[in-house]
Amino acid sequence: MKKGLYYTLFSLIALILQLQFKIYLPFMDYTPDFLLIVVVLIAFSSGTKAGFFSGLILGLTQDVFLGGFFGVYTVSKAILGLIAGLVEGKVYKQNVLIPPIVVFFISILQEILIIPLIENLIFTINLWTLFKSYVIKFAFYNTILTFIIYSIIYYFNLNEKNRRSYYE
Repeated sequence: MKKGLYYTLFSLIALILQLQFKIYLPFMDYTPDFLLIVVVLIAFSSGTKAGFFSGLILGLTQDVFLGGFFGVYTVSKAILGLIAGLVEGKVYKQNVLIPPIVVFFISILQEILIIPLIENLIFTINLWTLFKSYVIKFAFYNTILTFIIYSIIYYFNLNEKNRRSYYE
């Protein structure tokens, strides 16, 4: 119950940041995908089922609020949440470098998944140019943000555990 409330709160904050990022920072060329970061962090901490359903819900939310081709983000984020959930239980969660690395590769996978889903893009753009000029920078921005966000979450989670053990 408490975990679900945190996930909902993080998802709402990510949605607000996703919608407002370009308004307040128009000089930035790329908008990081805050919702993707939340999906990966949920999947990383709770597994494939939570990753899939958070990806499904946040992808649908992104399709509704950000427009574009409907269903593209729903499908891609659900698949990516499932893939990111496979990491859960196989890596040391206290290492703050693992989630950013996972987000880097998941960000690249998202763009690789989106291109075939938007069939107009397949025939109108040079994929190598897109990859060099956009996908790597997009993945890098997501990675930096994930490092910051996961460090904050880990710090508060560690302090909460220390407070509980102190009072018990």
